[in-house]
Amino acid sequence: MFTPATTTLAPTLLGLLISPLVIRYLAPWHLPTYPSTLWHTLLTAATLVGAGTKLANGCTSGHMLLGVARGSFRSIVATGIFSTTAVVTAYLSSSPPSAVIIRRLPKTESSRVVARVYSGFVFGLGLLVSGMTAPEKTLGFMSVFDMDRWDPSLLAVAVVGGREPKLVDGGWKVPEGRIVDWRLVVGSVLFGVGWGLTGVCPGPAAVAAVLNGWKGVGWVVAFFGGRVLAGLV
Repeated sequence: MFTPATTTLAPTLLGLLISPLVIRYLAPWHLPTYPSTLWHTLLTAATLVGAGTKLANGCTSGHMLLGVARGSFRSIVATGIFSTTAVVTAYLSSSPPSAVIIRRLPKTESSRVVARVYSGFVFGLGLLVSGMTAPEKTLGFMSVFDMDRWDPSLLAVAVVGGREPKLVDGGWKVPEGRIVDWRLVVGSVLFGVGWGLTGVCPGPAAVAAVLNGWKGVGWVVAFFGGRVLAGLV
């Protein structure tokens, strides 16, 4: 019933979804604000990001943070394509702006679930505290053609994230392909357009599903719709 991918990702997603609830009650000043994006723009962007993630087999986290960190040529190409596409899209569309305790746990399946929930939780906290869940923060980073709006602070994410990941769960299951094919290129372009339209990618979208009402949920639904459509190709 449950695939290996499901048992790995579900606890991480659970931790990610818990993080905004904790921030809401303990540190509400870190909560993002969401622009009044039109429904058709929001759903179009989410569908493109979903399709792009499916075709390119990764997003900002998978390619830009983990893939580039391990020197994956495919991820370097994908990151270059979707980042450039997102910057151009944001400009043309005038878009609005290791815990030690885990290492001490015995390596059982239960401890792995705990580690994955904690990983998602810390990831969500990082997104919230850094401001990456606020679309205007990401769109400000993309505004390289407007120095009055440009926010270079997200460069720190690429710099800090660009290190070899620590293995705390027995190893990383990573794609082994090195071929740059049409799916990677087209998927990265679609992802970049969707990202540039609203400044939202999958990680912050999971947080927005908790904080941004029906629009947050609608983005996630359209995202999976895009993945389903791309899977038919």
